[in-house]
Amino acid sequence: MIEPRSKRARIAAEAMFMRPKATPPTVPTVLVDPHARPTLTLKKAVTVEVPGPKPKPARVNRPAVLATVEWMAATWPAAFCRPLRPLAIGCGALVLAAAPETIPRKLVHDALRYWVRSRDYQQAVKAGVRRVNLDGSDAGEVSEEHRADASIRLAMLVAKAKSKRGPLQKKRG
Repeated sequence: MIEPRSKRARIAAEAMFMRPKATPPTVPTVLVDPHARPTLTLKKAVTVEVPGPKPKPARVNRPAVLATVEWMAATWPAAFCRPLRPLAIGCGALVLAAAPETIPRKLVHDALRYWVRSRDYQQAVKAGVRRVNLDGSDAGEVSEEHRADASIRLAMLVAKAKSKRGPLQKKRG
């Protein structure tokens, strides 16, 4: 360090080095946790929850789901055939139990979701087609609650298709 020449410069230099350093203002920091909602933490140990969107689920592997649907159709041809018929309540658990260990449970679940959320399946539920067991035997009527739910789902599917098409495109087929 270079010594100041004058007394005044020396006093100013000492004052500059002797001054207490200013503390930086409290700056919020965001803690990132992939499994929790984001939180805002201040240095004074105050935690505030930040509202935000929930993390999006992982995308579905469509080719793998379609292959699993083909496996289900080959294993239970009477239940997974065209025209689609509503499955009996609880068939999903039977399919999950019968799935080989080589097919992950999530993939079987995604394939069942793909099957029962399809437009044709929802139309069959809305129409009141009788439910079937995995072996093709009759499993009873579709309840009014499920018919109403299918009507709502069909309306949502139509609205989603219209929003994707845009206002200037014509309806297909």
